[in-house]
Amino acid sequence: MKIIIAVLFAVIISIMPDKFRTLHSYPVNEEQKPLFSFGLIADVQYCDCDPAGNRYFRSSLAKLEEAMISFRIDSPAFVVNLGDMIEKDFASYKAVYNILDTAGFKIYHTTGNHDYSVEPRLKKRIPPLQSNKEGYY
Repeated sequence: MKIIIAVLFAVIISIMPDKFRTLHSYPVNEEQKPLFSFGLIADVQYCDCDPAGNRYFRSSLAKLEEAMISFRIDSPAFVVNLGDMIEKDFASYKAVYNILDTAGFKIYHTTGNHDYSVEPRLKKRIPPLQSNKEGYY
């Protein structure tokens, strides 16, 4: 996961104009617009199961919906899903992807360790793995 984030950061930095590559602050010009913006989601960890400690798995879908509403307002060029969409039940993917598939954004998916906490026979059917035949971007 850290490698993916580092690569994403390197790509973003490489396409930025030189004047934005330093940590200096520049005066804000209201006429200037950013080159692009993107959204990030991570650790939805949805499961239709009872809370465990301070983890309220069923609340995850509402939080994901809130993120999609925020993205609709901000209009990012794309959204990156950093993984861990489910907690442990393969059937949980359906509810999560119902939200993501209707969001109206291009979403690039990665997987996290929680995405693999399913029965071994189902691991090849994990949705992010199905969305890109190569398994990488």
